[in-house]
Amino acid sequence: AHVPSRGRTPDFPFVMLLSHYPSNATGRYISSSPQVVRLISSERLSRISGVMAPILFKIPLIRPLLLVFGCCTPATKEGMFSLFAKRSDFGILPGGMEEVVLYERGRDLVYLQERKGFIKYALQHGYLLVLCYTFGEADLYSALGFGREWRMWAMRQVGFVLPLCWGPRWYCTLRPDERVGINRVAGR
Repeated sequence: AHVPSRGRTPDFPFVMLLSHYPSNATGRYISSSPQVVRLISSERLSRISGVMAPILFKIPLIRPLLLVFGCCTPATKEGMFSLFAKRSDFGILPGGMEEVVLYERGRDLVYLQERKGFIKYALQHGYLLVLCYTFGEADLYSALGFGREWRMWAMRQVGFVLPLCWGPRWYCTLRPDERVGINRVAGR
């Protein structure tokens, strides 16, 4: 399908393929790209969904939050097919937990090696693919480089891994480096 260079997208649903770290698949973050805002109506932006690691829906404190906010679905074939059936717009982070494990400050990385099925399914269901990328995100945090092989093994066994990263402030390590310029772009 073709996205017109001016104006809004046609009335068919879309899937956004995103690559950015730290992983955040909620539609509210997706909608912060100016190119995306120009492509779709604000009403559609308010209903956008996302897919997240299935293991998150099994963790006792996180599962209820995800279900209450209703902004995401497990990143499984069944989860995506339920969104396709509802004709929902949604975002997906194809690199998922692997990108979390492999993250390295100053190095852009996209993990797509074994993640091609969602493209096929989206096209089979008549979805428009909107490719997005966030430049500068690889410079927001520092990360522990030691033990990547072990963390990748653990992630494959459990389906989830905690990001071992920190920002520049010792008193608020989760806060990203605000000196870094971020540029989110969406393809046409």
